[in-house]
Amino acid sequence: MTRLDTHLTTTGRPVVVAAHSQGTVLSMAALLYLHRAKASTGIGRLSLVTFGCVLRRLYARHFPVYFGVAALHQLQQALTDDRSPEPRWLNLWRYTDYLGGQVTAGPPCQVPAGGGAVIDGLTGIRSGPAAWEWHSPDPAAFGRSAGDTTFPLPSRHSNYWRDTSGILQHAVADLVARSSTAPPGDK
Repeated sequence: MTRLDTHLTTTGRPVVVAAHSQGTVLSMAALLYLHRAKASTGIGRLSLVTFGCVLRRLYARHFPVYFGVAALHQLQQALTDDRSPEPRWLNLWRYTDYLGGQVTAGPPCQVPAGGGAVIDGLTGIRSGPAAWEWHSPDPAAFGRSAGDTTFPLPSRHSNYWRDTSGILQHAVADLVARSSTAPPGDK
């Protein structure tokens, strides 16, 4: 965290944190710490790309105080500024991923402490799929070569960085472009 904060405050260059699986948990903890402590003046140039994200599917269910819907919403707000309603956070997910998944939808539903309606999804996110949740088809190409009788194997929870569609590289480039325009003292 100290190195990240130093880089943000001294270089003025954007930073994209890329996190996979358990790394999404560590990234969330680190970024929320920087946000809550107001430790970084350059957090507006910080972006997050997650893939194989286990935050909602596993951690929100078992550790709702630390990784529940409210904490996920807080991270989303920390990575959102006044210039765009979309956060500087892109989450790549696959139907074939048995561990990771979407952040804005899916299990578990959370019942507020005082009772009342069930909250399914993050507060502040419009209904339907969020624009910052990108589906990553798996496998990227379903076509077969002439004479080939088998389809390519799905990568499931692995190899997001080797995806031939280039979706991860496109997500990082998109976040760098968004972060580059953020003023130094932003959020």
